[in-house]
Amino acid sequence: KWIMSAKKNKYIIKDKNLLVYLIIPMLNEQKIAKNTYLNFKQLTQKMTNVRVMFVTTSKEVKKDGNLTTYEILKELIKNDDKIFLCNYPKKTGVMAHQLN
Repeated sequence: KWIMSAKKNKYIIKDKNLLVYLIIPMLNEQKIAKNTYLNFKQLTQKMTNVRVMFVTTSKEVKKDGNLTTYEILKELIKNDDKIFLCNYPKKTGVMAHQLN
């Protein structure tokens, strides 16, 4: 909501040449991954200088043969030039490691 209210918010930079990256860490988010992607896709379509980076982790384990959050997002963003996906390859660590 904060980002979408950019016209009212004095803190949003109005320089269209400046890219704003939103980094979204995700772990065990299979149930909401698609809707989360679609919400941020809508945002990037409205705001041309916004990019989104989803960060998943190999710490996530497949449950009941379902796809991981990484696998779901990978399929969704394959043709998207404003949304990116990065996977933290280790199975140890905390969210700070995942984001770094």
